[in-house]
Amino acid sequence: MATHNFVEDRLPEFQAAGPIRSKSYRFQYATSCNMCGLDRSDHEFIGRRLDAPQGFWPQRKPGITTSIFRCRDCSLTYPDPMPLPESVAQHYDVLPTRYWSESYFTIAPNYVVYQVDGFRQMTGREPRGSIALDIGAGIGKAMVALERSGFETHGIEPSASFRQAALERFEISEDRLRLSSIEDADYPDGMFDFINFTAVLEHLPDPAAILRKTTRWLKPDGVMLVDVPSSSFLLSKLIRLFYHLTGNNFVINTCPMHVPYHLYEFGVESFRRNSRLGGYSVIHVDPNPCAEFVPRMLRPLSERVMRRTWTGMQLLVWLKRQ
Repeated sequence: MATHNFVEDRLPEFQAAGPIRSKSYRFQYATSCNMCGLDRSDHEFIGRRLDAPQGFWPQRKPGITTSIFRCRDCSLTYPDPMPLPESVAQHYDVLPTRYWSESYFTIAPNYVVYQVDGFRQMTGREPRGSIALDIGAGIGKAMVALERSGFETHGIEPSASFRQAALERFEISEDRLRLSSIEDADYPDGMFDFINFTAVLEHLPDPAAILRKTTRWLKPDGVMLVDVPSSSFLLSKLIRLFYHLTGNNFVINTCPMHVPYHLYEFGVESFRRNSRLGGYSVIHVDPNPCAEFVPRMLRPLSERVMRRTWTGMQLLVWLKRQ
């Protein structure tokens, strides 16, 4: 099965996001693990996270920090208290050309090959005649690519500027791409054969509730792909070790107050344990190394290591409605 290249797809946004604007947050304390329900008293404090990119010497930078914890049962990693923006617009209502570089607006021929091949393998069916939903459609690249592969494709996007770019740049029909948060969106139970839920769940304050909601939209034989950051990422471990050896307690896990605004990192057990409560089953998981941060000559070795040890940047989790 081909590997979905998360870093290559989204790196331009990190490079082109521009200066940080004035931000306002409310803070919410956790009482239990959002995914498995383990009481908050049994979670591990792993370090602090700055509200801006940290570099090697975060203790020398001004800013606000939040405490990062990890569930001892399922490895869900999150900030506590959790900084929640006053509105979605605070993080994402920016011009697409400011959020992404121009090269991001090109759709590569293999853009959703992992999704399409996975759908075939998980269901034994072809995309043609099937209905797909792209959650967090952005400027519509995945919608266009899924449509080209044979799906009738629908989408949800909370950013008005991103949705407008999708309508203008890729001529996506207005009635196919809803302007809505996933929390406010609704579809009939059993509408979709495939749901593409990539690079979104980690941004949402209550991922468990959203999984319960969205898996109901699947047909009984439909499948959902959830692509999320892994709480076991090798680079995070190495940088945490470096920080420890240089005398500070910072980590690079999550980034709730700067691009790309991740609130969570997940373990495989996060989904397996949550599936017992959420009305779905985990049918397949792929580790995705995303080794582009490694020098080119070392990538083949680093990819093998991260695959064997499940320490890649991303987890690709395939779910099915129970």
